[in-house]
Amino acid sequence: MKALKVIFVLLIICLWMERGFTKEKSAKKGKKKGKQVYCPSQLSSEDLARVPANSTSNILNRLLVSYDPRIRPNFKGIPVEDRVNIFINSFGSIQETTMDYRVNIFLRQRWNDPRLRLPQDFKSDSLTVDPKMFKCLWKPDLFFANEKSANFHDVTQENILLFIFRNGDVLISMRLSVTLSCPLDLTLFPMDTQRCKMQLESFGYTTDDLQFMWQSGDPVQMEQIALPQFDIKQEDIEYGNCTKFYAGTGYYTCVEVIFTLRRQVGFYMMGVYAPTLLIVVLSWLSFWINPDASAARVPLGTFSNHQSRHKHQHLISCLCGVLYPHNHPHLLHFHSPFSSV
Repeated sequence: MKALKVIFVLLIICLWMERGFTKEKSAKKGKKKGKQVYCPSQLSSEDLARVPANSTSNILNRLLVSYDPRIRPNFKGIPVEDRVNIFINSFGSIQETTMDYRVNIFLRQRWNDPRLRLPQDFKSDSLTVDPKMFKCLWKPDLFFANEKSANFHDVTQENILLFIFRNGDVLISMRLSVTLSCPLDLTLFPMDTQRCKMQLESFGYTTDDLQFMWQSGDPVQMEQIALPQFDIKQEDIEYGNCTKFYAGTGYYTCVEVIFTLRRQVGFYMMGVYAPTLLIVVLSWLSFWINPDASAARVPLGTFSNHQSRHKHQHLISCLCGVLYPHNHPHLLHFHSPFSSV
């Protein structure tokens, strides 16, 4: 009987703890989700009437109360021109094994939406809008065509900037971290130069509805960036058009930027080739040792050959998965016979 009472009490305690855990989890989830934001078109006439007539909120409500974000600007008319520019905050080093690179960027887009022209009674030339209203507007469906992975940033708030200008221009800026593929040609490694692309393409709108174009001037900007093995300069950046055709759907707008990265040869000169040359010179000391002194000649030759092969294997490990010939092994193979004499 006592055992049944103990089991009953333990069961009640377990149920109570589970209920408390569920409430705590729900509270955290609700806190993370935050307050839900409604677009002006979703508000009732009573809610709209409560907003002061001369306030900025009222002007924003007047712009968006009949706005439909599902329909692009100039519907059935001229295509929307989306002017793009990028600021690079950081540029990650290229990975030879996975053939990709990672960048942290500010992606900025600007297009005109006649439905969002500011009224004459609004005195400022632009209106700064809360990022939470981002979902209430029509936006170009831009994606990175050579993307492997990407993520937004939301510390401490969503890293999104939204402006509406008097003429109806919309400017959005967002901070992203993107990992992009970059097929490498390592034939001339370590004296190679790599060209890595970033392609921005429309996913659902054809060129009849949307066209991307680079902003005039220098559309891709970056401050001084230091990479461990490569040099990258602002003046080496190239721009292009990569509009693509897909059978059955049509042409889709695409723009690209090409980064030229030149490998720093000094690292390999001082870390690989200079030590290898010293090993070869060291192996030649055996010519000055008495031919009968094999106890001195053999260890010297063995050491030189072992160190040369060790350098070779170390560099090969950096290029695992590369099946075609490249410069480095040929140069070290050239050294090996001399260090084995």
